[in-house]
Amino acid sequence: YLCEHALRPAHAMSKPIQVTDLAWAIAATGRDLDWNRVMDGARRFRLDRMVYAALFVLRDWTGAPIPEATLASLRPTRLTGGERLFLRGVLKGCARPGMSYFVHLALRRSVREKVRFLAGTLFPSLPIVAHHTSGGAWAWYLRRGIEVIRHGLGRN
Repeated sequence: YLCEHALRPAHAMSKPIQVTDLAWAIAATGRDLDWNRVMDGARRFRLDRMVYAALFVLRDWTGAPIPEATLASLRPTRLTGGERLFLRGVLKGCARPGMSYFVHLALRRSVREKVRFLAGTLFPSLPIVAHHTSGGAWAWYLRRGIEVIRHGLGRN
């Protein structure tokens, strides 16, 4: 859960605070952390690529005691170009909100799953919009569209 939270599209590990809970959880459990259980859970929920990316970055940033065998087991056979771009950006301190979309897209197997994910996160359903705003949904969609375009162009 903490890996997923750090890699939400709006977060993308772009600020160190977004990995603090993860670093603390690993430090607090020390040698008692069952890494096999972490790996099994990541695979069961199809989040292994995400968990790999989060733990890889966390170890680089903090020196967290993440076993090399755990990272090797979670590492995808082939990282996508987007995943490599994300990891390079984060490790260089150039991560931006939205960059973790590359990891999320790599988790989706088919083009249809990828398109549904993008549509659902960029333009969520009306009940989700209602949860985030007290104004009209269409005004929110318009603001969201402008925000997505600005992020895509590299402008905040």
